[in-house]
Amino acid sequence: MFLLLALPRTYKEVHYAKNDTNFKHDDMCRLSGAWTNILILSTMTCVALAGLGLIGCEGDEANQPSYILDIDPIFGSAKYNCKGCHTGATSPYLDLTTYEGLMAGSDNGQVVIPGDADHSFLYEKISQPIPSRGERMPFGGPFYLTSGEIRLIEDWINLGAKDN
Repeated sequence: MFLLLALPRTYKEVHYAKNDTNFKHDDMCRLSGAWTNILILSTMTCVALAGLGLIGCEGDEANQPSYILDIDPIFGSAKYNCKGCHTGATSPYLDLTTYEGLMAGSDNGQVVIPGDADHSFLYEKISQPIPSRGERMPFGGPFYLTSGEIRLIEDWINLGAKDN
């Protein structure tokens, strides 16, 4: 509301200032102060609306990768068959059929370190041509995850690897 009231008044002042031969430096300072007030009020309004959840901000939950919608479908894809090899019943190493199985890790320990993709073994196995242990996954190719899928998994891990 303050923004709408301030704009016409400021525009009017600027318009008259251009045509006024007695326009002084003090008048210009007053005008720039009005624009500063508008900027401050606009910023405060945006912060208040974001705080109330009426507008989104970069990094909010809606913009983060979802395990259910984004990550699990990659593991379940017939193209890669991750869940075909990595089930609790057929693999003592890693269970990719559930979030809990993934987060439980393998016989070698934790494979996902929430908040740290660079030190997560899962990320290493899908992104590195020659991982520190074993072979790149999916085992034997010929299809490996796309760079977009790898980046999605990396982002999910770096943002906390949430079960969402």
